Amino acid sequence: MECKDVGSLKQALDRVVSNTNGLAARSLDAERDSVLELVVSRGPIGSKELAVSLDLPPSLVLRNLRALAESGLVVAVDHRWTAEPDIVAATPTGREEVRRITEARCHLLGVIVQDWGADDTAALTALLTRLAVDCSAFRRKL
Repeated sequence: MECKDVGSLKQALDRVVSNTNGLAARSLDAERDSVLELVVSRGPIGSKELAVSLDLPPSLVLRNLRALAESGLVVAVDHRWTAEPDIVAATPTGREEVRRITEARCHLLGVIVQDWGADDTAALTALLTRLAVDCSAFRRKL
């Protein structure tokens, strides 16, 4: 692929990320939401695995986990090695919060693409899924 084509793709992705980050920033804490979503989707999970999966510094993940625990959204399952939770799980309140966040984001995206045809949304979904899979495969090679 030519550099100008890759450059155009990068610019388009940068605009999408910038615009969606602006929307996500309206959430109380988009980063904290991401941590909670991963805890809910993967079940009991270690803080180190969260940091790797989210590509965040472990200290930032622990700070978010403390805030989530203080809010009653996650609970420590294991404190085996440190005073910090080694493994956390979502509470029913945490699972409900993720459901609410997901519903709100789906509604917002639905409003944004309401004039798109089904073929357009299916094509974009397929391409973004392919990009995500390729990015994941590339990252595993590093």
